[in-house]
Amino acid sequence: MQIIGLTMHRLKQRIKKALIPRNKLLVFNFHQSTPVFNSHKNDKYIWSDLEFFESQINYLKDNFEILRLDQAIRELRSGKLKRTMVSITFDDGDISVQDHVIPLLTKLNVPATFFINTSYLTTEQKGYWFNIYNYFNSDPEKRKKYLSEETKEIAGNLRNTNDPGYYLGNYKKIEVLSEFINKDTDFYLRLEFLKILNHELFTIGLHGHEHQRFSMMTKSWQKNDLLSNIEILSKFNIYTPIFAIPFGKPHDWNNDTLEVCKDLGLEVAFANGGYNVKNNFGILRIPVDGLDISRVLSSLHPFLKRYYY
Repeated sequence: MQIIGLTMHRLKQRIKKALIPRNKLLVFNFHQSTPVFNSHKNDKYIWSDLEFFESQINYLKDNFEILRLDQAIRELRSGKLKRTMVSITFDDGDISVQDHVIPLLTKLNVPATFFINTSYLTTEQKGYWFNIYNYFNSDPEKRKKYLSEETKEIAGNLRNTNDPGYYLGNYKKIEVLSEFINKDTDFYLRLEFLKILNHELFTIGLHGHEHQRFSMMTKSWQKNDLLSNIEILSKFNIYTPIFAIPFGKPHDWNNDTLEVCKDLGLEVAFANGGYNVKNNFGILRIPVDGLDISRVLSSLHPFLKRYYY
């Protein structure tokens, strides 16, 4: 019986593999990568060790053609896909992108697209509730001094609440703590850095002016936020009109988000896993921070949710 069970499992795996399209676009999504984990700046769920990250990029180089996302989307939409193509994306504009990721990708001659939150590229605003809370919570003294029990409860709820009233009434209670962050602490890359990026290798796209859950915001807020994002980033010759929705899971966007993107002529990128074929709406991306990509690929499933407008 054990042998039969093993044989059936192998058969199912072969059938599943056979059903996965050969002509597809795989978009891998990262956030942070540094040589050493810094609990003040890094979150273990969106971080990759730099040496490990380099090994994953080399694996992709050895096995796939890697294109900038704007180039890959053009091939996808034209119906010319005759193979599996790969794109690499980074969300947020973390300082590690400036300090470590782009120097490494430049050395390896590997293209990538970076989705940037523009509100945090100057010294005035240090970030949004997620990274601000992490900064204080990672230090026992700061946690005791600045984080109340109410603040801790709010931080735990903001990511998953489906109540816009709760979200809007509470996220700034954490963000006001930004003024107590050490002035020399940089969470995000600097705006000036974008001016010197290699336009053949790298593009930048939209991630919202602020990193908020768009599903919790009014339609007018969403549009104005994206207009601010576009105004700043479109000045650079490496800008591409693609919007990677912050957080990117289905409960983080709504019909208002998609309508605003349509009105503004933006391609939409999610972060909920899966591969892309010609008729998909939007771009599905696979979060792979700290993960072995070869194992991720072995677990690809042929039956995917589609996001249609």
